[in-house]
Amino acid sequence: SCLSCMSMLPQHPQEDMDEQEHAEEDLFAELEGEDLRRVKAVFANADASGDGKIQREEMAQVLRAVQLTEEEIEEIFEGADKNRDGVVDIREFLNWVFSMDENPTDLHEIAWEALEEGQVQAACAETAIGEFTEADFAKFKSCIESAMGAEAIPGVAFVLSHKGSIVYETYLGTRDANRGDEAPVTSDTMFHVASTFKAINGMLLAILVDEGVISWDMPVSE
Repeated sequence: SCLSCMSMLPQHPQEDMDEQEHAEEDLFAELEGEDLRRVKAVFANADASGDGKIQREEMAQVLRAVQLTEEEIEEIFEGADKNRDGVVDIREFLNWVFSMDENPTDLHEIAWEALEEGQVQAACAETAIGEFTEADFAKFKSCIESAMGAEAIPGVAFVLSHKGSIVYETYLGTRDANRGDEAPVTSDTMFHVASTFKAINGMLLAILVDEGVISWDMPVSE
């Protein structure tokens, strides 16, 4: 489950409203460390205005980016908006995540993953590259910083290019503070690319196929 980070949450009875309120208090008290940071980071992703409450349209903007229907979005929002006041605060959000972990569905998992990825995906889906504003770039940086905190990422280099030109770049954190390397990330910092190079190799091979140098059926030994 994409909610596995919540698997160790305490189980509380919810027999009436008073017990529910006590359960939420206990949940906040016992949820800490990486779990709490991750939930708060996901909440912040959806709270685009930064006012501490998720409006329906704020959540909808993120969920539309993963092709959820308006009916599905309404179902997700109503499930989180327990007091039916049109907004979701952090306690309602935490309770919603807790309920999803108890009774997960495919729709819940899709919604959680979309919210966890944050506003960058939604912004890119609705804004042409040439129309990005300084406010959009500030939002990108804020989302990256939230993800770094939630996932304990020491450093990030983020570059956005369009038609061969860099339109935005930011370098955050250190190379690897966990290993004693506290030098800041710069444009010259090298990162371990790991399996991402498979996509690069695939692209290079496709170019060679288009140029007639090799074919997809050609044995590797040749």
